[in-house]
Amino acid sequence: MNCELVISLSPNKNAREKFLSLYNAIHNSELKIEDVHIEPYMIENIAHNGLYNDVSMLIDNKIIIFVEHQSTVNVNMPLRCLEYVTELYSRMVQTDNKYNSKIISLPAPEFYVMYNGKTKVPEESTIKLSDAFCKNRYSNILGLDLVVKVFNIKKEDNPDILKRSKILNDYSTFVNYVEFAKKQKLTKPIQYAIDKCIKENILTDYFSQLSKEEREMIFTNEYDYETDIRVKTKEAFEDGEQKARLEDAVTAVKEFNIPLELAVEKFNVRREELKQNL
Repeated sequence: MNCELVISLSPNKNAREKFLSLYNAIHNSELKIEDVHIEPYMIENIAHNGLYNDVSMLIDNKIIIFVEHQSTVNVNMPLRCLEYVTELYSRMVQTDNKYNSKIISLPAPEFYVMYNGKTKVPEESTIKLSDAFCKNRYSNILGLDLVVKVFNIKKEDNPDILKRSKILNDYSTFVNYVEFAKKQKLTKPIQYAIDKCIKENILTDYFSQLSKEEREMIFTNEYDYETDIRVKTKEAFEDGEQKARLEDAVTAVKEFNIPLELAVEKFNVRREELKQNL
């Protein structure tokens, strides 16, 4: 069997076996580690927080992209995946080759979200990029689409897929322990879940290899997607507000001869920043 498998994490055998287990679970296949050629492939700083920390594979001329998403199913995931795979193709193909007369062979992409949130969703569902397109009289002419398949990996909702993959089952167990600790109002629910998993030999190899800094980051990072977006939106608003105040201060000084110190105080801007823009 001629297969190429590229993973976005470390090339050790355990990692390869786990991601092959994940691939087999969603495709209901039984590929063996000895049947596939595996190479490490790192993709950094692509798209919004989340995608570049998840898993991308190349197997049987297909790009397989797994995205873990915790709280709710993000209906804009197809757009994020489009950004991701566009960047991926761009890195795969040399610029000069894009202008050749011969067609460039590209691996076909597949996109999967592993959902473990609280909202009830089907065992399997799909989200399409075309669902976001504005409707008009030409809507039946589709020039582009991207489909993301969503797998519910909650134990109580979709036990069958968890039976096909130990890594998925272990991860789902870890999430359940976190949720249990939160309901009990423990001060460090993630640390509680990690300690309990290690005692039960669940994801032990992963948790044991984390550095002190990585553990602290996990323990203190209680963000979910919505929180992340709210914070970034607030920051963007504040940045825009600051920029508007600076522009008003520059106008006041330049056009109305307001003293610099008075403009700094009136518009609440930094003195040095105002001077640089005059």
